[in-house]
Amino acid sequence: MLRPFSTLLLFTALTICCQNSYSNIDSLKKVLPQMKGQEKVKIYRLLSVKYTGINDDTALFYCNLGLELAKKEGLKESEANILIVLGNAYLDRGNYGAALESYIKADKIFESINNEQGMSTAAMNMGLVYDEQKLFDKALKQYNYVLEKSKAIGDKGRYASCLDLLGGLYYSVDTHKALKYWEEAAEIFKFINDIDRAMICIGNIGIIYQERGNYDKALANLRTFLDYTRKTSKQKGLVAAYHNIALVYRDKKDYPNAISYLDSCVLVGEKIKDFGGLSETYHTLHQIYKEQNKLDKALVYYELSTGAKDSLLGQTKHNELIEMSTKYQTDKKETENKLLNQQIELKNVESSRQQLAITLIGIILAIVAIVVFILIRQNRIKQRINSELAEKNHIIEEQHKDITDSIQYSKRIQEAIMPTMHLWEETLADSFVLYRPKDVLSGDFFWLEKTKDTIYFAACDCTGHGVPGAMVSVICSTALNRSVKEFGIKDTGQILDKVRELVLETFEKSESSVQDGMDISLCAINTKTLELKWSGANNPLWYLSDNEAIEVTANKQPIGQVDNPTPFTQHSIQLNKKDIIYIFTDGYADQFGGPKGKKFKYKQLKELLTTNASKAMSEQRDILLNAFNSWKGNLEQVDDVCIIGVRV
Repeated sequence: MLRPFSTLLLFTALTICCQNSYSNIDSLKKVLPQMKGQEKVKIYRLLSVKYTGINDDTALFYCNLGLELAKKEGLKESEANILIVLGNAYLDRGNYGAALESYIKADKIFESINNEQGMSTAAMNMGLVYDEQKLFDKALKQYNYVLEKSKAIGDKGRYASCLDLLGGLYYSVDTHKALKYWEEAAEIFKFINDIDRAMICIGNIGIIYQERGNYDKALANLRTFLDYTRKTSKQKGLVAAYHNIALVYRDKKDYPNAISYLDSCVLVGEKIKDFGGLSETYHTLHQIYKEQNKLDKALVYYELSTGAKDSLLGQTKHNELIEMSTKYQTDKKETENKLLNQQIELKNVESSRQQLAITLIGIILAIVAIVVFILIRQNRIKQRINSELAEKNHIIEEQHKDITDSIQYSKRIQEAIMPTMHLWEETLADSFVLYRPKDVLSGDFFWLEKTKDTIYFAACDCTGHGVPGAMVSVICSTALNRSVKEFGIKDTGQILDKVRELVLETFEKSESSVQDGMDISLCAINTKTLELKWSGANNPLWYLSDNEAIEVTANKQPIGQVDNPTPFTQHSIQLNKKDIIYIFTDGYADQFGGPKGKKFKYKQLKELLTTNASKAMSEQRDILLNAFNSWKGNLEQVDDVCIIGVRV
């Protein structure tokens, strides 16, 4: 699956260490013992930045040391800057709650000292958290706030960075807007001579052109990114560039060129041990050889892809945190020894004046020694407990990561069964698809198939959502494909009958009883006569003709196990040009929200569609999406959403 190149994580100007005289970790550690106050806080912050993304545990360690010292010295701005870096380290680990909490604390401190630039940075990073959690509206609100602020003060770098992030935000929902943002960001980055960021935007533009099937523009942009990456020797960038160019050639069915670039990708990936990039590359090679029916090679690269993924998951972090903890305890002990020596010197001075004072100091020192002994003992016990908890938390985090990675891989499989938006727009030019899964995986899916004179398409709602719904969706999508392509069935009612037969046949192989199934609205349009054949399982058809909204009801039975199954009915409708077809699942109408927290309902949905039917299909989709988000408000999405509109 194509994905845009990674955008850069943003810090405040004070946090950017690449321009500092301390160019590497060793030199920073070397000068650390000599520093005091604000300079020492600065070194802690720079070390945290250096370790973020390399060893997040060590980054968090230095962040906490910096925070402790900044609070002690009353350095508000330094404290806020450290909190930004702390949030970045949490974000890199996928701990979104802790990251957001750090950014909010930083924002409050920046606001208290009237630091507008710091407030913008905190807001932008909060947007990144929402972006990672797929909270589109919240991320958009943060980015727009920063965009306005940076434009008002003429901060071109931050303005371009915000455009870059907006491109990434819109990439999965509106490639037209994503393209616009990345093109503008690239021009500004060039103007301010930030060539690295400009090239990342150019690479992302190339990926969008690839998805649209404009291969010449895709290759032009991706080769520009590749040439720059070669000059700068950015090895991970080379892996991304080679792989994305290979994907263009794969789409063009130019397999020799695709394999050549993928071979280059493997050479660089193995050199830098980029197991994530290698896994993606091997998977693409597996797909190419499978498409060429070279099954032996396809199997080899499938196994290599799995092995690379296992290597990625098996990578361990550095043990430098233990070293840093030991050094911290050593420094602390040296401080205690200095204090003890001062007390002894004081005792020697006073001993010449009064013997009683010596006795009292001896008693005080004895008490202090007992207290120190107790504190040290308690601290050791606490450290042991914390170590055990840290080990358990690490195991839990690894298990959570394994589960998350499995779900993300399942998402790719589910997306592979659905038509790409490029294929959809090429087949049904004047149409829209509003698709909003409740979770990462979805029980809803949309389906498309074209024969000589007929275009088949459907909105499908499988039992449940998330992982169970996605599993059922794969079975049902496969049954639809087989019914049309393998069995050659044309009658929509008979297609649904065959799908039911194939689904039940699959479930019967299970030892346990499976009651899952699917609701569907299935259309077949003859492209020459404009005759519509339609059948439905529970979900209806709405169409607009001569400004009149007409509903065709479905058979009141699902695709699945029912007590008294009946054959599905095929309805024939003669359409005219400019008539509009709407098919959908129940997720939109069942969404709770509004001022009283009630369901949206079908009546309100029909009014919304008919009121805006004269507008462009893409505009209708935006209106539906905005109305849904406005109605939902802060409430949780209750079900997957899929609505399809097609103008004849």
